[in-house]
Amino acid sequence: MEGIKFADVLRSFEKKAEDDEYVSVERDYNERKVIENDVRRTELLGVDKRNRKVIKVLKRLLFVELDKIPIKYTQGMSEIASVFVLYYFQNIVEEEVAKGVLASGSDEESAEESAADGFSEQFIEAPEDENVELKRFVSRHKDTTAILGIVLTNVFRRKLEPLVVDDFKLYKENMRIFVEMMKKKGIRIPELESYKFMGSILTFFLRNLSRMEDVHKVFEIILSCPNTCPFLLLVLFYDKISNGKTIDSIVNNDLFPKVVKLEEEFVETKKRVESRSGFSRMRVMLVGGIASIVAAVVVYKITKKE
Repeated sequence: MEGIKFADVLRSFEKKAEDDEYVSVERDYNERKVIENDVRRTELLGVDKRNRKVIKVLKRLLFVELDKIPIKYTQGMSEIASVFVLYYFQNIVEEEVAKGVLASGSDEESAEESAADGFSEQFIEAPEDENVELKRFVSRHKDTTAILGIVLTNVFRRKLEPLVVDDFKLYKENMRIFVEMMKKKGIRIPELESYKFMGSILTFFLRNLSRMEDVHKVFEIILSCPNTCPFLLLVLFYDKISNGKTIDSIVNNDLFPKVVKLEEEFVETKKRVESRSGFSRMRVMLVGGIASIVAAVVVYKITKKE
C-alpha cells in the first residue's frame, strides 16, 4: 500500500455511515465489569509507565468510550481501542499534564507504585473528583472525542463484529481456510491448536507487536482490506507467533503486496474446501437416499407378506 498511511486510512472511519447508529448505550454491571478488567490489563504501548497521571487519564478515557459505543463488547476490544485512544489523545494528555491543566499524581509515590497503578484503577466507581476532571477534559476536546467514538464504532462494526457474531462463525470458517493454506506449506495445525491464535487475530496482532510504527502498519492493512486479512497476516507471521517471538521491524516490509498475493491463494483454497465439503454433503445425501429406498423396499415386502 505504497503512499497510503495509517492517518489516511483512518479518515474513512471518521465519518458516520448513513444506515448505522452511533447513539450511546447503557450496559449492565457485569458487562461494564468485563470492560473495566480488560482496560486495567491493557498496556498503553509507547507511554512511559512511570507517568502515572497520563496513564490514568488515557485509561479512564478508554473505559468511557468502550462503555458507551453501541457495539456488544468482546474481550480484547480494549487493546484495539487503545491504539486509537493513543493516536488521538496521547499528545494532548501528556501536554496538559505537563502544563498542570490536568493535575499530576502525588510526588510521594514511588516509581513501583506508579507503574503498578494501572492495575488497581477503578473506573465504574471512580472518585467524584476524577469523574469531574474527565468530564472537563472531554468538554475541552469534545470534537476529537466525538471522532474517536465514531472511529471505534466503525472499526468494531466493520472489522471485528463480523468475525465474532453467530458464535464466531466467520472466524471459524476463515481459520479453517488458514489451516488448509498452512497444510499446503507442509505445516499441519490440529484444530484445537489453531484456537491459540485467537488472541492475536482478535487484537489485530497488537499482543505480538512492540513498536507503535509496526502497529500502525498492521492496522492500516487490516482496516483497508477484506476481513480475511488477519488470517493472511497470520500466515506471514506464523513462525514468530507460534514460537512466542515479537513481530518487529515491519514498517519497511512489503506487507501489502504479500497480503494481496495471499488473498488470491485464500480464495482458491476456499473454493477447493467448499467443493470438497459439497462433495461430502452430496455423498451423505446420496447414502441417506439409498438407505431410505432400501428401508422402503423392506417395509413394502413385510407389508405385502402380512
